[in-house]
Amino acid sequence: MPDLIQILVPLVNPNENESLLASLAVKEGQQVRKGDLLAVFETTKSTFDLLSESAGFILGIRAAEGDLLKTGELLCYLAQSADQTLPKDAHPEVSKPAAQNTGDLRITQPALAYAQSNGIDLSVLPVGQLITEKMVRELSAAVLPEIDPGTLIIYGGGGHAKSLIDLIRAEGNYRIHGILDDGIAAGSQIMGVPVLGDGSKLPELRRQGIGL
Repeated sequence: MPDLIQILVPLVNPNENESLLASLAVKEGQQVRKGDLLAVFETTKSTFDLLSESAGFILGIRAAEGDLLKTGELLCYLAQSADQTLPKDAHPEVSKPAAQNTGDLRITQPALAYAQSNGIDLSVLPVGQLITEKMVRELSAAVLPEIDPGTLIIYGGGGHAKSLIDLIRAEGNYRIHGILDDGIAAGSQIMGVPVLGDGSKLPELRRQGIGL
């Protein structure tokens, strides 16, 4: 292979010319093998795992996790040895400020999915930056109540629900708050346990400190 291979920021989404460096899986001077994970990039639509195309050593890392990078921008070099000399203009540039966008909320798909499943109000998220799953997780830990381990929700009101209700009641250590089912009308009851609605009720229940 050539003495130095440029590792460039990939095109993750054809409609976006920049992506977030969500995870940097290598360190300066680290030896990697072909197929090893180098980094994970996220856009508002996609996630992309950048893999090493050959074996070598990672040199000249120019970005840090959380940076917003343009497609085709130099991320680092893949060298044949750990002490290989880099081009004169290849000085590492880490911890660059993320690009700002003062428009509407920009959020990656993993972050959006996590926010929706955990009842996070999108209006509380900051605009002007690309919101990642890590950021949403940190926010949820700060604003959502802890899940009550003694209160349960049963998902699905079929035959298995009756068996679960019997088991839980026999155990005597848990309280069944209700049942979620996509095909049974809210307000129905199964063995005295109310059907609360379908799966769309999960975020609301999570905000109350109730989980599956």
